[in-house]
Amino acid sequence: MLGEPQEQSKTTGFRVPTPQERATEVARAEELTTRDVRRSFLLAIGGCIFWLLVGLASIGLAIHTTDPGWGRIAFLAGLLLGYTGIVVTLARYYLKGERAGWW
Repeated sequence: MLGEPQEQSKTTGFRVPTPQERATEVARAEELTTRDVRRSFLLAIGGCIFWLLVGLASIGLAIHTTDPGWGRIAFLAGLLLGYTGIVVTLARYYLKGERAGWW
């Protein structure tokens, strides 16, 4: 027995995870995904509020402008900036969710 070589285990290093380990892994992945979705949602809401304020500021400038031509330009620019900014922000949020597989 002392002179006999010991047999080495020929394992490939792959081990099937236990159900508890798998549940922990899935819970962690869900937590990370939920955090990413919430962060992106809050950024999208923040972007919408930002573009709303930009549009309202331009419309407010139109109200206080005494020249009718510049007032009309500022008013239409406020509408254009506000609506376009909101639509682009929401479209980017949707496309990010599509790429990440959230929906």
